[in-house]
Amino acid sequence: MTITKHTPEPWAKDPLYGFVIDKNGEPVDLFIENEIGNNNMDRLVACVNACAGMGTEFLENVTPHQTKVLIGFASENERLVLQRDELLQALKAIAFATASEPDDGSYHENAYLLATQAIEKHEVIK
Repeated sequence: MTITKHTPEPWAKDPLYGFVIDKNGEPVDLFIENEIGNNNMDRLVACVNACAGMGTEFLENVTPHQTKVLIGFASENERLVLQRDELLQALKAIAFATASEPDDGSYHENAYLLATQAIEKHEVIK
């Protein structure tokens, strides 16, 4: 059994009073100085930041399945970003190591050229 440090979902906006309520219609403790209130506030801030660039209408209509898909994309994107950064560092090391090779048209010169082109392309996009 998972123990949450915040009010369990789903949260909603009370249609009459406008404050945040839980699935039982009870107010969600957001702004009171206690552990639950602080954890709810941390979660709220994290959610707002995670949804940057997404329209409110879109977020209000996202299904649980779509949420899982978005989380999957975010996890995969994070993994790919880390992989990209690691590969870029390796490519820079290759370029540095092959820069001192003689200019005789060898494999090392070609590797150096490919590595520096990829580095320049990446750093322009970044």
